[in-house]
Amino acid sequence: MNLLPLLGLLLTCLSTVVHAEEVTVLHGQLLDENGMAPLPSQDVYSDSVGTKVTTTDANGCFDYPVKPGQTSVHVLPWSRQIVGRSVMIDVQDFKNEVFRIVVERGVVLRVKVVDPAGVAIDGAKVAWVGSGGASGESGHDGIALVGRISRFKTGDLVVSIKGCKDVKKVDLCAASYVTKEIVMVVPDYPKDVPVEKPKF
Repeated sequence: MNLLPLLGLLLTCLSTVVHAEEVTVLHGQLLDENGMAPLPSQDVYSDSVGTKVTTTDANGCFDYPVKPGQTSVHVLPWSRQIVGRSVMIDVQDFKNEVFRIVVERGVVLRVKVVDPAGVAIDGAKVAWVGSGGASGESGHDGIALVGRISRFKTGDLVVSIKGCKDVKKVDLCAASYVTKEIVMVVPDYPKDVPVEKPKF
């Protein structure tokens, strides 16, 4: 008895079953918190270490493939223009419908770094330590723009300058500083050493 045709049929059936399991795809859409408009051209990740899944289309829509056996997926939209926020999506709940994620735009903090005399400090590293995290560097005017940061969670603002002790403001709520500049004074910033005039 020739078993080859039967074996071939069995392998074809198994391949079809495996293929059917692998093609589970969830459909999502990103919406802007401002007016619930679709967010096009935004990258979508499966974790916080940068594993990119896809990019949204012109209507903010995207497909998210699900591995066999997964009961939930981690969805993390992120870019410089939005606040990345992780969402866990239940596969069974959204197998036959679109899941929608409203993305926060967040805020950009304006931080001015000065010495004890109020003189602007150039090149200071300014970091927001908290949800999302962000950083910037002060320019010649002492201003650093830090963001985008979630308005809804508190964080710490840290100024670092080589040779100086870090300066911190803790438990700040970014929503309170949407229109207000934050001034950070570095108390041990070295004063300029006067240049001696040559003696003739």
